[in-house]
Amino acid sequence: AEVLPLLKGGKHQVTRQIFKERLLGWLATMPRSIQVACDSETDFRFLKEALGKDWPEKLNQEYFDLRPLLDTSVFERASMQFYQDDQPMHNALADAKALREGWQTWSDAQRSLDD
Repeated sequence: AEVLPLLKGGKHQVTRQIFKERLLGWLATMPRSIQVACDSETDFRFLKEALGKDWPEKLNQEYFDLRPLLDTSVFERASMQFYQDDQPMHNALADAKALREGWQTWSDAQRSLDD
């Protein structure tokens, strides 16, 4: 109900094989170990299904679960600032940017507490 209406077709639509090739190509540009962070196990299962047996060595086999952070005020305030009319919730790129900002802000706040 939330995600499907935001999906684009036409020239943006690719086969699963092309998606996999593009994803593997992008991951190959990463300089070191990659830790996936998700707010849903479903997202990580989708990644696992998309890559299949071609899982890159530098991509961790487990994901960092962001769900416990979603309810913290630091994470929520930081992540919610990313959503705009042209970057709505449940848009994959907007969600990724919002979650990244929330996690980075939360991490910075935790480091400040440790200092």
